[in-house]
Amino acid sequence: MQMIKAALSRHNWNISRVANELGLTRRGLYLKLARYGIEKAA
Repeated sequence: MQMIKAALSRHNWNISRVANELGLTRRGLYLKLARYGIEKAA
């Protein structure tokens, strides 16, 4: 989970770039975000 949060920070929540860095599809990343309850701060 920390790896996902760090990548989101590094890429300013650009889902495509984060997914690419982590070796996931965009859909796979969205599923992990939902599973871990990670949301972008308002």
